[in-house]
Amino acid sequence: MSKAESKVTAKEPMHVIYCGSSLRDGTLHRYALFTDGIPQHLSKHIEACPAIKKMFVPVEKLSQTEAAIRDHGTPESVFFQQTSDYAAGKRVEE
Repeated sequence: MSKAESKVTAKEPMHVIYCGSSLRDGTLHRYALFTDGIPQHLSKHIEACPAIKKMFVPVEKLSQTEAAIRDHGTPESVFFQQTSDYAAGKRVEE
């Protein structure tokens, strides 16, 4: 396999940014950037509030996601509210 072929088949790191509310325990902050996808240490929070996972977006989609959060009734707006409720210690309804 040539170097060119290995570059094509090598998986590119997935850069994502978190657009939900910051968590009280400090494990996740709004606009935190991750260079290799969603961190494993957040799995307990994602299990408790699945909307957290939906608020990780590719960096290229940040502006689009922010606009959707401000547009009431969009899935992004609903997910943001769920992350806010979870961050405030409220029970999250799916």
